[in-house]
Amino acid sequence: MIEDEFLSSDAEGDDDDEAEKIMVIASEAPSEPAMESLNGTSEDSSGAGDDEISATRDELKPVIEALLFVADEPLPFKQICKILGDVPEEDVMWALSELVADYEQRGSGLEAREIAGGWRISTRPQYHEFIRKY
Repeated sequence: MIEDEFLSSDAEGDDDDEAEKIMVIASEAPSEPAMESLNGTSEDSSGAGDDEISATRDELKPVIEALLFVADEPLPFKQICKILGDVPEEDVMWALSELVADYEQRGSGLEAREIAGGWRISTRPQYHEFIRKY
């Protein structure tokens, strides 16, 4: 459809104008894809600034929870620490312990736990039959 429009403009002699517009738009596009960091700022995904973000102590629990939620596999402790930036390992372990306690305290159907060499959010085993039925 767009191609038809472009081709039909060729018959009207507007081909050069359209080509110029396309070239201008293409030249304005960013050369490297940008990603939004954990703190909401835009950052380069080329790998050149991976260590620039760092979670504050107040952000640790929600950031770790978000990471565990989106992870396809259990996240090893060292990888979590690396992602969080310049945060002491003791603070990361504190945040993980607090996250586990939060899920336990509220009687959630989910739990944060260490399994298969990493951390993950999963459903509680006692609800397995309901999940299987679903």
